[in-house]
Amino acid sequence: TDKAVELFADSVPMYYCRGNHETRGAMAPRFKEYFNQGVDELYYMFRQGPVCFVVLDCGEDKPDDHWVYYGLNDFSAFREDQADFLKKELKSREFTQASCRILINHIPLWGNDYDYVLIDSNPALNLFTINGLVVADSVIIPVQAEPYACDGLNDLFHTIATEKNKSIPI
Repeated sequence: TDKAVELFADSVPMYYCRGNHETRGAMAPRFKEYFNQGVDELYYMFRQGPVCFVVLDCGEDKPDDHWVYYGLNDFSAFREDQADFLKKELKSREFTQASCRILINHIPLWGNDYDYVLIDSNPALNLFTINGLVVADSVIIPVQAEPYACDGLNDLFHTIATEKNKSIPI
């Protein structure tokens, strides 16, 4: 049985997004024993009603050749495999026909050159977030399914449009 479900979520589904801290330490190799989503990789996609979720695994937060890893990290191939997965899934019927699409990622992908850059910002509407919104071609906004959170989306859409109109093209 799935240990995480047994311990924490026997009546509500639980989905997990591995972050950089879960790639380290004595328990890292046993991660899937506790958070097994029923797929081979730690990145995956699933539908829940009309919503399609894409869950990415950021691997580590520094390039593989960073001095703190002493040459022991090798996430480049993992990142390339995940990028291939993402390209394929973004074209899938399950994704394209979802009325709502949500991306879940612990931190932005790091290293190598990508056709897609994901900017994960905090929920505060500060200068960093606004800059990310201005340069983005598209935006994925994870929200809780609660009235106030959904009401706030209209304000956010208005802010995005306003800031994009004020920005100066480079």
